[in-house]
Amino acid sequence: MKNLYIFMFVVMMSVRLMGQGCLPEGITFTTQEQIDSFPVNYPGCTEIGGNVDIMNGQITNLLGLSNITAIGGRLTIGLIEELTTLSGLDNLTTIGDYLYILNNENLTNLTGLNQLVTIGSSMSFYGNPSIENFEGLNNLNSIGGDFFVEWNENLQNFTGLEDLDSIGGRLDFFSNQFLLNLSGLDSLKHIGGEISIQYNTSLSDIQGLSNLEQGTINNLNISSNPALHECQILPFCQFLSNPTGSVNIYSNGAGCNNPAEIAESCGFALGCLPYGNYWVKTQQEADNFFQNFPDCNDLKGDLTIGGSSLNYVNGLYGINSVEGHLILTHNRQMNNLIGLESLIQVGGNLYIGGYEADGNEYLRNFEGLENLVNFDGDIQIIGNYSLVNLQGLSGIDSVNDLSITTYPGMIDLSGLDSLTSVMHDLHIAGYSIKHLDGLEKIDSINGNLYIGATDSLIDMQGLNNLVYIGEDLSLSYNKSLNSLADLINLKSVHNLAIWSNESLTSLHGLDSINGHIISYMYISDNQMLSHCEVKSICDYLVNPTGTVEINDNASGCNSRDEVEAACTVGINEKLTNDICTVFPNPSSGLLRFSFTITEPTGFSIEIVNSLGHKIKGPEPGYLSSGTHEIIWNASHLPDGIYFYRLQTNSQTASGRIVLKD
Repeated sequence: MKNLYIFMFVVMMSVRLMGQGCLPEGITFTTQEQIDSFPVNYPGCTEIGGNVDIMNGQITNLLGLSNITAIGGRLTIGLIEELTTLSGLDNLTTIGDYLYILNNENLTNLTGLNQLVTIGSSMSFYGNPSIENFEGLNNLNSIGGDFFVEWNENLQNFTGLEDLDSIGGRLDFFSNQFLLNLSGLDSLKHIGGEISIQYNTSLSDIQGLSNLEQGTINNLNISSNPALHECQILPFCQFLSNPTGSVNIYSNGAGCNNPAEIAESCGFALGCLPYGNYWVKTQQEADNFFQNFPDCNDLKGDLTIGGSSLNYVNGLYGINSVEGHLILTHNRQMNNLIGLESLIQVGGNLYIGGYEADGNEYLRNFEGLENLVNFDGDIQIIGNYSLVNLQGLSGIDSVNDLSITTYPGMIDLSGLDSLTSVMHDLHIAGYSIKHLDGLEKIDSINGNLYIGATDSLIDMQGLNNLVYIGEDLSLSYNKSLNSLADLINLKSVHNLAIWSNESLTSLHGLDSINGHIISYMYISDNQMLSHCEVKSICDYLVNPTGTVEINDNASGCNSRDEVEAACTVGINEKLTNDICTVFPNPSSGLLRFSFTITEPTGFSIEIVNSLGHKIKGPEPGYLSSGTHEIIWNASHLPDGIYFYRLQTNSQTASGRIVLKD
């Protein structure tokens, strides 16, 4: 009997220990069989220490998980086509980390989570098209982190969350097409960050957030909710009367279309926003800017100008500075920027246009920005289909990153006439640009120079004064590019990548680059490129310190061996007039010049290095007719490419010498 008691005690203690914590490494379920067998495989396991991932399987129910009361890590329920309810999780009370409910096509309700009280970190409810509300989460009291509700097609309200009191982080409702109101959130009093309500096309009522306590909001983002006309709930009024963070309110229904409209409905006039941001989306907002924001000449945050009905921005005259970014996008009518003449400083970046529908369809130039002189940020110009030139940017002498994509009416970059340096990258692409005129004053690019996907660019005209590139020179997919001659002053490049330029025949123009500081060379798929034996390339190939890839070009530049052979053409061969050979070549120092003369003559052999500096060579003299051999010891010279010129009274010969240990 005593032994039986001991056995029963051990069993009870084992069960208790397992119940207190198990699976610290977590567990993943992808089949119904794994769910069903869980109680057998893990008897007494009620508190899982790690993550639980239920996903990617033909799972129809979660009944086998009914013993689980707590999950120490995250719970993920996602990408399950057959699951319609969460019944089986009925005893789960706490989740220590995230709760993800993602892309469950036929999940119709959250029944099964009725006992869940706390989520330690964030909750993400994403892409569940069959759920209309949050019934099933009726006891949920707190979410420790963010609460994301996004892309749920048929979600209509938040019924079921009546006990939710606090959210530790951000509250984000994005693109829920049929979300009508926020009822169900009426008990919510605390959030720890931003409120973001965007692209909910049917949302007309936000009264569910009316009980948020003052001071709980630190950023407010309400945009692209066209049915939302009333936003004057007390928490929003309190925040706008004394903003403690950024404000982004635009493209909603009238009455909630900008901060000034909401403030007016709240019963006060809005001053400058101490943290920004400012959105000008309609002609009325442009015309009434200083009525809505009186005496706001120096703007904190960003200024975004963009709207399909915006024709001109004369009403913005008087804005002197923008602390954040200046963004010009999605303008369908505006053809210039007259009205911004008072703007002298932008603290952030300048974004003009954007991809696809974000471009400025009829903007022809940047007239109006001439006085912008205090600027060191990035400039991105893309998607401006009618742009003819960059006139208006002439006050800018330095940028961080500069990225320009050109379209049919723009053949060069005129308008950047004051630009002297690019602190990081310069990226140029486009269909119509033929030259790079406008960049004449640039002498340095501290990062990368990328020029690619241009159909009409034929040369580097405009970069004639460029001396220094700190990182890569990358030229690719430039269909008409046939000359690099205008880069002749370029002396420093770290990496060299030239590929898929179908009209390029020669690398002449890269001659002045110090080949000894190149660390990577990629020359490929230039189908007409046959002349690669320029000085910089040859110097690098003497003693490469990094990768060399040369292939699929024209004959003469189709491989590393071909280029090296071209670099030493005339070496070990008779040169001009068949009078001179130099051997051995390459050499470690001692060279022999062998030549034949037909009559007595004076001679000299001049040696120059790769920079064109004269080197002391063999002593000149006077020779009789016949074959002669002049020995010259060059062992004191560094490795590299050198050039010689043999001169007699009647003959001249020249060639390259390679010194290499």
